[in-house]
Amino acid sequence: MRRIPRRPLSSAAWKRWISDCSKAAEELAQQVASGEKPTVSDLYKRKGIKDEYFFAAGPPFYGKCAYCEAPIRDYQHGDVEHFRPKAGISDENGQPVYLLDEEGQIRVDADGEPMEHPGYYWLAYEWTNLLPSCVKCNQTDVRQGSRIGKHTRFPVEGRHAQRPGEVAQEKPLLINPLSDQEADDPRHHLIVDTRTGLMAHRTERGKACLDILGLNLRDQLVEDRRRACREAEFLWARLVSDRHDPVASAEVLKEIAAIHRGEKPFSTAQGAVLRELAELAGIASEPNK
Repeated sequence: MRRIPRRPLSSAAWKRWISDCSKAAEELAQQVASGEKPTVSDLYKRKGIKDEYFFAAGPPFYGKCAYCEAPIRDYQHGDVEHFRPKAGISDENGQPVYLLDEEGQIRVDADGEPMEHPGYYWLAYEWTNLLPSCVKCNQTDVRQGSRIGKHTRFPVEGRHAQRPGEVAQEKPLLINPLSDQEADDPRHHLIVDTRTGLMAHRTERGKACLDILGLNLRDQLVEDRRRACREAEFLWARLVSDRHDPVASAEVLKEIAAIHRGEKPFSTAQGAVLRELAELAGIASEPNK
């Protein structure tokens, strides 16, 4: 997982989509105000925007899953995923989250039944809440006896936001790669073992990402990260061996810069390798981009 810069597009199709999403969000708010259940359409994953933005080969996602960095564009079906779930929320164990009153007690309906949280319907069309995700990160599965896949799971520290004005104070345990907050930078929460491809957590938020997304429980994913680390080592060896060849060195530096921009699959793991080797060599790890 890496921090992904927020880069809205400037195309006419993007601007039209943003406008349509704004109108759709207003309609959802009106539904809720009228006591209706909010109904989210497929507008958030309009095909043209999926092709131009979410699953495009270029920035900001480079055709990769925003969570595990596995390639999506040319290799698998992908989902346009809501970081904050749009319809219903469950905790880290997949149990429903309920609405709470001011005293922190579970609210009940007219029949005395507990009221489940409806989800962050007001963010259903918000582009900064939408991410390209591989099926394994987004949909539920069981690996090595543990449930993996985000789906509606969204654990927080303390209370879940129940209305738009409460989101800023909410403390999610999962990390939104699109967040522009320094505290949400995945580097503060996760670290890659460059020898094995396994990941370790620095914080409880990092642990939540590992557990819920199954980042160490998917054998192929771990092996792909390990292989990516070896490729980065080979790239560094080329840089050293070609240091007296300006043309060859320029080609290698271009590839290294692409890794640091996040263009490559599993670029976080590769970047960790390059930083380790640069530290051993006593030089800067990131060339000019």
